[in-house]
Amino acid sequence: MAGADNAKHTLTYDEQVRNVLALKEFLAWILKVCVKEFAQYDLHFIADHCIPGEPEKGTARVNPDVFVKGRDTANKIPDEKTLYYDICFTAVVPDTKEQIELIVNIEAQNDDHPGYSLNKRAQYYCSRLISGQLGRDTGLRAYGGLKKVYSIWLCPYASERRSNTVNVYETKERHMLGDYCEPEENYDLQTIIMVYFNLNRRDETMPELSENYTPGKLIEMLGYLLTSEEEKEPKLRILKEKYNIRLSDMLESEVGNMCNLSNGVMETGRRKGRAEGIGIGREQGIGIGRNDERYATAARLLKMKMNIPFIREVTELSEEQIRTFAKENGISIPAPDSTETV
Repeated sequence: MAGADNAKHTLTYDEQVRNVLALKEFLAWILKVCVKEFAQYDLHFIADHCIPGEPEKGTARVNPDVFVKGRDTANKIPDEKTLYYDICFTAVVPDTKEQIELIVNIEAQNDDHPGYSLNKRAQYYCSRLISGQLGRDTGLRAYGGLKKVYSIWLCPYASERRSNTVNVYETKERHMLGDYCEPEENYDLQTIIMVYFNLNRRDETMPELSENYTPGKLIEMLGYLLTSEEEKEPKLRILKEKYNIRLSDMLESEVGNMCNLSNGVMETGRRKGRAEGIGIGREQGIGIGRNDERYATAARLLKMKMNIPFIREVTELSEEQIRTFAKENGISIPAPDSTETV
């Protein structure tokens, strides 16, 4: 039952994280830092004037001729798995001559290497976002009307080698012969941005940054927003004072729901981990001389190759206590990301 409860909580929490990231205040942060067309604009201007309508959250399908205006069609490749974009929306860039419309996809991905390259998956998503624009419901009838797409991936539990990295993949023109230059808007139709950070190592790897609206500051803001360390009120205060996030009833409610669900997930994990850890510890004679159930839980998690920041958060033991306990009982501490699939 505990496992079922935890799965239920986790699903609800993941959905709530998506709801929070889809708020225009946070989308504006991501657009200003990651999308070059928005770099010059004020954060609040982007939120108020550059994101018309409401983002699609888990409802826009990754299928041919499916997305642009939130409509769905029956045009689907046979036997193809149905996928949905986490967050999909249209962003409009003001320009002196005309408005440039971009189609932006944002994905929150807990596993930065799920057995295949996320970059290839992002390429696939971009291709679908482009091809879908020629569907019968979009009003487009010619290739000249195709709009640029962005696929931005937020990976909050990235491996050590990727953590605190922001990579951009875009199309560039290369001249093999001659010096003719095609207008950039005719070939620069898709950009992928991978944002890697790790919530378990925020305090260890991310330095304090002073300059606003940089990739490092975006990671810092996202790390603070998504971490389970703070309750609602202090989190909202820091978001406002340090990251220029305007508070609203909607934003306060959604962030509050995320904080509450995060606490529920952690408490469920603690109860399950302690119960299983106690049983394992008793069966294997681990933790002799230590009656605190937290050590039995630590033993269980160490054998599951969990990292020390996670064990610290679940058991409320210090890193020194965990390492000393492991040494006393002959339990090896896994190297960071030793189980990652390459």
